[in-house]
Amino acid sequence: MTSAIVLEHVDASDASGPRGRCRGRITDVSLSLGAGIHALVGSPEDGSFALFDAAVGARRPKRGRVTVVDTDPARDPSVRARIGALAFAPRLPSPLRVRAAVELAMRARGEASPKADAVLSMLGIQALATRRVSALRLGEERAVELALALSTPRLALLALHEPLCDVTLPASADLFGHLATSVEHGACVLVLTSSQADAHALTDHVLVLEKGKAHERAAASVGAPAELTVWVAGPEARSLTSALATHPSVSSLSFRETANPGATPMSEIRLAGGDLEALALELSDTAIRVGANVQAIVPSASAACSWRPWGRAPGSIGLPRGSGDGAAPPHSARPRRGDE
Repeated sequence: MTSAIVLEHVDASDASGPRGRCRGRITDVSLSLGAGIHALVGSPEDGSFALFDAAVGARRPKRGRVTVVDTDPARDPSVRARIGALAFAPRLPSPLRVRAAVELAMRARGEASPKADAVLSMLGIQALATRRVSALRLGEERAVELALALSTPRLALLALHEPLCDVTLPASADLFGHLATSVEHGACVLVLTSSQADAHALTDHVLVLEKGKAHERAAASVGAPAELTVWVAGPEARSLTSALATHPSVSSLSFRETANPGATPMSEIRLAGGDLEALALELSDTAIRVGANVQAIVPSASAACSWRPWGRAPGSIGLPRGSGDGAAPPHSARPRRGDE
């Protein structure tokens, strides 16, 4: 197998903390990944941000060597133009409208006649084209950046940070299909996520990023935190998320509002911590306190890792058709692989 990306004894850190301080780092990481989908499970403190930045050439490592198709991406812009990236923080120029921002990014990677609407329509988000980037919600902005990443010409590396969280896509979006097509064309897809369930939903090749070290072993073999996925109807989902973020039993948290025009807004909250019972109790108390309309709670423990997210077939992502306005999410009908 020809390696699309190689890390050799890499030491690197991020600058994602307050005032550009380091939040996490990787130490003596060596990886060699070819065409296919590969997931690394770890938190920013374990070094996921640092590894992401080193892989896409955004920051040069302090030690060691990173190559994408045998070239250092931090030094060669022609190689960076072949890397599609969904970063942990959106990077689109906020003063522009979405169409202009997408076309600017396409020109920057060498496309002479950029067509933003074609890129946005890949994920069914062309309605965002006329809005200003500054007016987008986080999930919408990350959806635009995901479409840009997937449309990268001569794609060599597709690096995705939490592609199944904080990305607002319509029910018709075929993310799994686009990833499969990228692999068929020889791309390496590198997914960084803190969720074992998401990692196993995307690929069978799951590695662990733990305290700055990458391990070639199944993520389920590590003492993983308990995870809960919560579906909430209505605007109180944001208040619930904010309140949960301050509780010591919650170690990580993500929020995703699903586009569902004409229906009650449905949001997905994922929270993790060291104790499942403590998470459930805190969730229950907080939901009652803020008046959140909780539709379903799904434990996302390692036993569920063979399930696909949201009970959908591998060619689609988002809420099931007809969800919203009182319709509960498919928490009791999540298919295992081969059962669809």
